Amino acid sequence: MLEEIVKSVIFLILLALGGYFFLFFRKKHWFVVAKDSQNLSADSVQVISRLPIGSRQYLAVVRCNQQKFLIGVSSSVVTSIGEIRSVKGIDQGM
Repeated sequence: MLEEIVKSVIFLILLALGGYFFLFFRKKHWFVVAKDSQNLSADSVQVISRLPIGSRQYLAVVRCNQQKFLIGVSSSVVTSIGEIRSVKGIDQGM
């Protein structure tokens, strides 16, 4: 009986320590968002198209706040290749 109580107390202590470290980690790594009109929302970032170029690798065109970017994506990294700028007559279907 005493052994079960000790195991329960140890479990509760470990659970409390886990919660403490979770909150500590969350507080230390909390991202600060600038309070201006350029804040990103879920609606301001869109993947327009994707083109597979290999196993777990693809190119993607992403729109963010009315700008388009070409990015390369693999299983371990995302690389910005460059901004895609509009050319008069091309985007409108000539």
